[in-house]
Amino acid sequence: MSKSLNRKKLKFVLQHLVCGFTLDAGCGNGLYGLEIFDKVPALSQCDIVDRRNEEARFLNFFPVDLNMLNKLDASYSNIIALDVIEHLDDDIRFLCAVREHCTGRLILSVPNEDDSQLQPLNLTYVHHKDKSHRRQYSLESLTQTLHEGGFRVIEIKTNYTSGLINAPIALAKDNFFSRTYARFIKLQIMVAEKIGLFENRCIGDWFCAAEPE
Repeated sequence: MSKSLNRKKLKFVLQHLVCGFTLDAGCGNGLYGLEIFDKVPALSQCDIVDRRNEEARFLNFFPVDLNMLNKLDASYSNIIALDVIEHLDDDIRFLCAVREHCTGRLILSVPNEDDSQLQPLNLTYVHHKDKSHRRQYSLESLTQTLHEGGFRVIEIKTNYTSGLINAPIALAKDNFFSRTYARFIKLQIMVAEKIGLFENRCIGDWFCAAEPE
């Protein structure tokens, strides 16, 4: 498995897949598809341009601008859109379009909008600085958006940020010493969490599985 993949996200996707044709919408580098394609009968990927890593290019691909999506040429048992709808001009329009072609599961990941746990530290989530994001989501707004797009929530899972102590964000200089020290601090925090001294309340993302209403 590539180090660039989020293991928790991949685990959530695999838990909610149903048997059938699968679309990886907004596939980006295509690496999640590599972990999924042998778990389903057929997998296609799509994005505005083909930016996939070389090892994923054997998977079926078709270009599409998800902002302009009106319809698909096929129906899918699973439609996966990881870190996608927060970039779209109209997320509900996209959901309504894919609703007509989703017969089983819609699986999403989206950024959390609430950074109140970080504000006392004068920090925020990296995705709050991403200028390509049109929005972030609360639990309530994600549920409502899915409902307006024609989907019923099956599960929404919190993904807690594990990389809070990160040298480029928390430390003054980005060099070997600061990165090494940040990793040491992170390890200490992970141990403290394991034995119950610390509690991570920083929700970075929401993982969501839904089905057509």
